[in-house]
Amino acid sequence: METNPEVVAALIKKVLEELTAGEAAKAECDGLFPTVNDAVEAGLLAHKKLIGMSLERRKDIIASIRKSVLDANEELSRMAVEETHLGRIEDKVRENILCATRTPGVEDIEPRALSGDHGLMLLEYAPVGVIGALTPITNPTGTLINNSISMISAGNAVVFNAHPSATNTSTRMLQVIHRAIVDAGGPPGLVS
Repeated sequence: METNPEVVAALIKKVLEELTAGEAAKAECDGLFPTVNDAVEAGLLAHKKLIGMSLERRKDIIASIRKSVLDANEELSRMAVEETHLGRIEDKVRENILCATRTPGVEDIEPRALSGDHGLMLLEYAPVGVIGALTPITNPTGTLINNSISMISAGNAVVFNAHPSATNTSTRMLQVIHRAIVDAGGPPGLVS
């Protein structure tokens, strides 16, 4: 049996691509990536998938995020105070409730038509893609809640850089939000 070097090379390339995709899928399972470049790459893919979804689907994703962060609120508030040594648990609980329930969602980006003496204007908002965001030590939970809801509502992906003194809390919050997105049918890597 003869072997064709081009066929072997193509097969090797395919196997390597599948292995790399498998590694990326493992990393995407919780929104955590080994490098910023990997997170941005995943965010770009997720963004492309998100903008192909309807606003109704985005509403479902946002509703899932709101519910999930409220369900984990006590745990995450406690983690934030214990890790950062700042604030009080009961204040963090209230802050997270406020962020989860009052951060504007998709309803703020729906198209609007305005008419007047000078004609008609259609106002439609467009996403920018992948947004980089910093999380402060003073607010490692509320910032992730608020930014995730507002940025995803607008059709964007977001890559967070957690404050070093709140890494565990921010990581856990990110995992909760990521799971909520995926459970609602959203693309993995939308937040990382």
